[in-house]
Amino acid sequence: MAGPARCDSLYGYEQPGSATAHIRRELQSAEFFEEPDVAASLSLDFRHLNDALGTRSYHAIAIRPDESEWRYSLGCALPVARAATDMERSIVVTIAAITELCVRSNSPFT
Repeated sequence: MAGPARCDSLYGYEQPGSATAHIRRELQSAEFFEEPDVAASLSLDFRHLNDALGTRSYHAIAIRPDESEWRYSLGCALPVARAATDMERSIVVTIAAITELCVRSNSPFT
């Protein structure tokens, strides 16, 4: 998690399947996921979690350490409801790609 919203409590947090079921298809296919208005999320668990953190929009992409189903994601939580800018989208996608390369190659930088 990154961004101006306080997301310390989400670091290493594993969300229940009920909170991520509505984004599973996008993350499984490694598509960029965007929830520009968390208050309108299809997932009640996701809304409650983000309400507690003050998150108003959320953007994420899967990190797949191998070809199996995704297990991790990299996200950006913002305190305002809005779509990600092209720059924010590029940053999230680039960091996820570098992380995947490091994990898959067992790089000493991971």
